[in-house]
Amino acid sequence: MDLDVEEVRELVKKNLELTEENHRILRGMRSAARWGRLITIVWWIVVVAVSGATYYYYVQPYVEQAKQVYADFEKNGQSAKNFGAEFAQFLEQFKKPQ
Repeated sequence: MDLDVEEVRELVKKNLELTEENHRILRGMRSAARWGRLITIVWWIVVVAVSGATYYYYVQPYVEQAKQVYADFEKNGQSAKNFGAEFAQFLEQFKKPQ
């Protein structure tokens, strides 16, 4: 009977050692997961910030120039319409018999 008690004690010790080892491993895994999550969040913040800065400093001036060219083109188109109407009125003056 003493042999069984000693055997149970030995098994309990081994179980305790394995449990402590599992605990250390799981804590390490949880810590690694937290660091990984933090690094991922920081990475995406950097990606968004760099994208925004790139747009603001490099792309926005070209977008503004394109808007200006479009506005000028639209203004010139309106001027061409007005010119066509004025030219038609000018020609009407010569068609009227005097």
